[in-house]
Amino acid sequence: MKIYDDLVKKQNAKQIEEFLLKEDFPWFYVKSSSGDSKKIKGFTDTVQFEHHFITYKQGVTSQAIHYVMQMFDWDNLREKVNVSESVLRMKSNLLLQTQNTPNTPHIDYKFPHDVLLYYVNDSDGETIFYDSELNEIKKVNPKRGRIVVFDGSQYHSSTPPQKNKCRCVINMNLSHT
Repeated sequence: MKIYDDLVKKQNAKQIEEFLLKEDFPWFYVKSSSGDSKKIKGFTDTVQFEHHFITYKQGVTSQAIHYVMQMFDWDNLREKVNVSESVLRMKSNLLLQTQNTPNTPHIDYKFPHDVLLYYVNDSDGETIFYDSELNEIKKVNPKRGRIVVFDGSQYHSSTPPQKNKCRCVINMNLSHT
């Protein structure tokens, strides 16, 4: 796991936040923040809102991807964090204030892949990483412009914000490099 701060220009990070959190940006209600993952005793899930830029089966599903990738300076960013150019899925997740416990630990896909998690806004509601026995091994606090890159087989979970109104991330699943 690698954590990077401020690889996206501060002005661009601010523009990404304003773009995704403006009132007319299209968000879609999802019943479970960990998707179809099996429920695990001791963990709960909250609803979240999602916007899909690329889906695994359909490819590009949102024209907003062009703006976000431009603001990322994607080719340059990808080179700095050493990830594949092959994006399997890209979506944004928006969590609101709900429960104060972590959501269900999960992996996004069962096949080999990498995850690039980009924090859109400053917020509370850390991302928690677990070992294969679901013991907590690391917490990462949301900070606008922060990027976490990790192996997709790593269990992780989000935590809804308690102090801030929302927590927004962009989640990218990429082919292994």
